[in-house]
Amino acid sequence: MLQFGWPSKYRLKSRKDIQTLFRNGQTITHYPIRLVFLSTDKPVSDIQMMFSVPKRKVSKAVLRNKLRRKLFESVRKSLPHHQLQIDELNHQLLVAFLYLHHKPLDQNLIEKKISLSLSELFQRTKS
Repeated sequence: MLQFGWPSKYRLKSRKDIQTLFRNGQTITHYPIRLVFLSTDKPVSDIQMMFSVPKRKVSKAVLRNKLRRKLFESVRKSLPHHQLQIDELNHQLLVAFLYLHHKPLDQNLIEKKISLSLSELFQRTKS
């Protein structure tokens, strides 16, 4: 699915969609990752994602950017394992990944938690 880039169609950029996601979305938390998701009525079978590291948790911008890149990389590695579930979607799925810890953690731990979160996400959206 995704190679080394992040195509624009997978990015959640619309302010309206982001507000709707955080108002009406459901959450999955596997510390230090919180996943907020929402299935929309749009008939497009697509998944749009955003990554966020709150300034309140990590004050230095360099560390926030580094953590955001770690989140992105972990999702990029985990998504091919869920390609069948993504292909079976008959609606649009909006997803936000939030980092909850106040310090950078090991990449392997982040990958493990993101994989768990994605598995639970596709379990919930299947039913």
